[in-house]
Amino acid sequence: MKIVAIGCAPTSIGFAYRLQQLKADGIEEAADIELLVLEQNPTPGGLSCTVTDEKGFLWDMGGHITFSHNFPYYENATHEAVDEWNTLQRNCLVDMNHLYGEKGIHLVPYPAQFAVPLFPDAVKKQCLKELKQRYENKEIKSPPENFEEWVLHHFGPQILDVFFNPYSKKVWTVKPSKMSPIWVGTRVAKLPQEKLEELCSMDANVLKNADFGWGPNAQFNFPKYGGTGAVWKNMTEKLPSEWFKYNSKVLRVDHRQKCVHYVQLNASGQPTGPTKSLKYDALINSSPIDAFVADNKICEKPLLEHNKVFVIGVGLKLPMTEFCEKYTWLYFPDPDVPFYRVTFFSRYGEVTPDNTKFWSVLCECARPSDDTMTEAEIRQWAIEGLITKSIIKREQIINEYSICLPYGYPIPTVERDVELARTHEVLEKHCIYSRGRFGGWKYEVSNQDHCFIQGKELCERLLLDEPEKLYKTLIPEKRVLRKGCAAAAAGAGCRTVELNGWQRCRQCNDGNLCNDEVSDNVLVNDCQMSQIFGAVQSLRDNLRESGMESEASPDSQFINGIDSSSYVSNAANMDKPEFKNVIGTFLERMSPMSNPIGLENEIKPRAKQLPNNPQNSHQFFSQNLAQIQPRNDEFPPSGHRVTFGQEIWRQKNAALSSTFSAASAFLVMVNILCVLISLKFH
Repeated sequence: MKIVAIGCAPTSIGFAYRLQQLKADGIEEAADIELLVLEQNPTPGGLSCTVTDEKGFLWDMGGHITFSHNFPYYENATHEAVDEWNTLQRNCLVDMNHLYGEKGIHLVPYPAQFAVPLFPDAVKKQCLKELKQRYENKEIKSPPENFEEWVLHHFGPQILDVFFNPYSKKVWTVKPSKMSPIWVGTRVAKLPQEKLEELCSMDANVLKNADFGWGPNAQFNFPKYGGTGAVWKNMTEKLPSEWFKYNSKVLRVDHRQKCVHYVQLNASGQPTGPTKSLKYDALINSSPIDAFVADNKICEKPLLEHNKVFVIGVGLKLPMTEFCEKYTWLYFPDPDVPFYRVTFFSRYGEVTPDNTKFWSVLCECARPSDDTMTEAEIRQWAIEGLITKSIIKREQIINEYSICLPYGYPIPTVERDVELARTHEVLEKHCIYSRGRFGGWKYEVSNQDHCFIQGKELCERLLLDEPEKLYKTLIPEKRVLRKGCAAAAAGAGCRTVELNGWQRCRQCNDGNLCNDEVSDNVLVNDCQMSQIFGAVQSLRDNLRESGMESEASPDSQFINGIDSSSYVSNAANMDKPEFKNVIGTFLERMSPMSNPIGLENEIKPRAKQLPNNPQNSHQFFSQNLAQIQPRNDEFPPSGHRVTFGQEIWRQKNAALSSTFSAASAFLVMVNILCVLISLKFH
């Protein structure tokens, strides 16, 4: 089996790292796997690379840090790659000068919503009033449809106005109302009532030294030498060299012939030599999914949004500005400066020509993807902003660096998941798996550790038939039921066929549904399994992070019934009454059109006996179920989408129409024969 990966970023490296482990362990499924990773740059890492400028300063492509607790597997892999690490305590503040009518810098603890006790009196009183109202009334009348509604529900309009609105516009370049709330997770801290009361009870002097700490990166590791890129450079060097081909630019992908066409680049980045072709059985894409499908004419371009980020580096002579010495980075909602974050990069590791003589600052400036400001203009604006904020002095500057990243942040828009699911459904039909920061386009799982684990889990899915846990496409995973599994033991012959897609799963090789019994009674089990499991996980996260998860709640009773990948993926469980009860409950929370035929009469009576469903569940599940385009129309008109239930009804009606058409034709033929016979005898 030949697997080709586009882009030597953390996702592809995670896949390669896991593949090497499986081969070393003698796993049979990995023995015959051939892997080739094509990277157009001369070094690995993608957006997690590190460059060295002409004056010897090192620059990461943003404020990348290596988490120390999210994924033990990732931590072990990176520590195998890099011998020497620096461990730093996160110490970051946010500049809220606009609250105080100041032109310079006014730092408060991060996150800003925790610093309410430090706000000006009028703003503080209004924030506290709105927060108290939310503590006293935790009922969610309906789930938030966008990030703005999420902020209003958890914090109120005052904090939205003074922090979330200005900062979101700086980093995302879109209004919070255009963003989905599903990405939030641990990215945005919700303020516990006890914590707020504790902070408000302190006097001003004690409050200045209070612990406001929060976040997924309270403590982090960073390579002592080589920047973030050293992790990926060292890791790939310990993997088989024949797996990686650098300076190789992919020109196009023929998804029908399963062929990649690419060309070698010279040191100047210019093509050299003829175009080469490479066949594959499976393709991993870590390039931006929107451009990938559009450039290769695979399907309709997904309606996704992104911004671009300018990375500005400034090298300076020591001494370091005194107030900056203890901080790791700072946040800036202030619209008068272009950067949303400033990182004191030289604190992380040996990233200057000589750390005894120099220090460095790294700025990140987000702009809309179609913004016309030039790199030079942004760089000059950023340097002036650093001086205005008293972070640097002009006379200390000895080096300037800048680069524009055309794809900076994958914006989690409201319609993102629907668009991604539609696209993944087409890609995976052609054995193309798009993962990574922009290959997967899910900001909530787009850090380098997330992307590495995405690659690892994709490897386990393709080779070991294990479901992906971190990245959810919201379509069923293409699975192979092996000999000896429950389905094969039950004698279901067509269940041993590779399941390709969700609309006609468990089908025979000729493409026809096996029979009415299978299509009616089994279709829901395979077809909606991934969508159900993904939506259930999202609901569990939503309840947990809202502080509403309770074993006694109807929602928790429901999700506990099916929140088990081993249970839902076991074919032997699919026809059990209790399993159908759970699916029935799920279907009750959805629109009637989403209830597949065949199970309707059997499930609904049982479902009515289960606990009543909260109003928000129906809306939440409806939002999280992907609406996928029809299988036979890869280029539908804009806005043409059908739900799973509609497609099932369409297929059934088409089958009935065919049956009636055939019956009608047969009756017509009989009538004609009768007429001919009667004429002959007359």
